[in-house]
Amino acid sequence: MKSLSVKLGVMLVIIGLAIFGNIEAWGADWKLIEGSKGSYGDSAYYIDMKSIKMISEAKVRFLILTVFLPPGKTKPSIEEARKQGSTDYIELDCSEKKYRSVKSERESREGYTPFRPTHHWYNIEPDSVYEKMGEVVCDRK
Repeated sequence: MKSLSVKLGVMLVIIGLAIFGNIEAWGADWKLIEGSKGSYGDSAYYIDMKSIKMISEAKVRFLILTVFLPPGKTKPSIEEARKQGSTDYIELDCSEKKYRSVKSERESREGYTPFRPTHHWYNIEPDSVYEKMGEVVCDRK
């Protein structure tokens, strides 16, 4: 009888995590950041304004949604972007002008698969989408 209650408890925990694991996306306040142009198409970036958290005096963590667009496609609505995009938690060092991905989920042909970021800090290049993100999140301090 004890093993049945242990199994039931484990199942409830798993179901709870599945239901509430993505709750941030439900209550998100997505703001479109101008995208970037690439040789394989354009990208649109959205920041969840509710996810912005100061983690130190100069560092900010926030959630971004990235949507890759084939050439000629327009930016999708946020509902469409949520279906086809990928999400990343980004840390941005406002004083050092650097960023890194700390948690990521990338789209694959079969659906979403986890992507393990390197946690390496990258310099923010002038006129890049990360500079635009910094203008939004660093000014909220």
